Amino acid sequence: KFIPVGWFLAETCLALGMIGTVAGFLIMMISAFGDIDIGNAESMQAALSSMALGMGTALYTTLVGLISSLFIKTQLINLEQS
Repeated sequence: KFIPVGWFLAETCLALGMIGTVAGFLIMMISAFGDIDIGNAESMQAALSSMALGMGTALYTTLVGLISSLFIKTQLINLEQS
């Protein structure tokens, strides 16, 4: 009875992870290239630092989405087999 809902939740976790990836890349682009001065080394360091923050967000949300989706799918396979 709950198995179709479980498959939907697993796919939703995957989709939310991908949405977080896009959001992380947007954070990276908006924050890094807003006030950049190519000739200033401190400005470039600040841009790289904010790029790392956005990239970390993107990769972290992807990882959480993938792991949670795989965990739910594994449980659903076990439920279907019993």
